[in-house]
Amino acid sequence: MKHHTGPARSRIPPRRTVGPSSRSPSPGELSAASTVPAGSADSLELERLRGENAQLKQAIKARPVIDQACGVLMATCSCSAEDAWAVLLDASQHTNIKLRHIAHAVISSTEGRPPPEPVRTALRLALIRRKGGRTAAEG
Repeated sequence: MKHHTGPARSRIPPRRTVGPSSRSPSPGELSAASTVPAGSADSLELERLRGENAQLKQAIKARPVIDQACGVLMATCSCSAEDAWAVLLDASQHTNIKLRHIAHAVISSTEGRPPPEPVRTALRLALIRRKGGRTAAEG
């Protein structure tokens, strides 16, 4: 039997950094460091990522409004969360109005401001389609 008398060796190698520091650049440093030639692959990728970032920020901002609108539809139409989401999405797609704008209109209706006629019609038809052709009164 062998006995080891020295210090225990770690099997995990130490972290190595590349360059002068391992921290990520700040947004200001990133834009200052992004002086790549216009039209290059890096420039196009940077623009794509900026666009994606803006879309994600908008989605995060709109999510609470959409969730509230789902709640309003669930309460007023006696439907599930899945059905409420599908109705909002269907109304958005059939009117070519952004889902967040449809959601704002639904929430505004709780404050006594009815949604615009195209939105009301789209929501009513989406509910009918979702419930398999039955009217909302038929359940």
